Amino acid sequence: MLEISRLHAGTVQLDRRALDLAKVVDHAVEELYPRAADAGVSLEFERLGTSFSYYGDAQRLHQMVVNLGANAIRFTAASGRVVVRVIDAGPEFELQVEDTGVGIPAVALPHIFDAYRQAHRARGGTGLGLAIVRAVVDAHGGRVTAESQEGKGSRFTVLLPRP
Repeated sequence: MLEISRLHAGTVQLDRRALDLAKVVDHAVEELYPRAADAGVSLEFERLGTSFSYYGDAQRLHQMVVNLGANAIRFTAASGRVVVRVIDAGPEFELQVEDTGVGIPAVALPHIFDAYRQAHRARGGTGLGLAIVRAVVDAHGGRVTAESQEGKGSRFTVLLPRP
């Protein structure tokens, strides 16, 4: 929780360096493959575009992708699908994590990025993963949104401005 507070307050120093955002995302997805395989979930990575030069904190961005991907896997039934996309979207980079999972109730959507809030407690987790995602995105000057339909899945979108 202290880490989230520091990220939100801007007191944690990001270790910003030149990096290839698509490679950071790809490495995070690689880390998620065993978890997806254990859950019987198909995990795919799509890279749309050619230039992914970014200036950010690779470790925190990796953590953000792992948190989003792990959530998607946790809430997707066996034989379901999770797709992670990184898109060169002109003035910004777009990262999407989309699943065919259980979805998020409409009443819970406005609160899913709050610490310790969980839409589906029975599925486990600490309730911190999405709060960390928002804090990392905010620290990089970006924004994160979620769209969902119960029973049909969810899509989380992160937009990061180009340096």
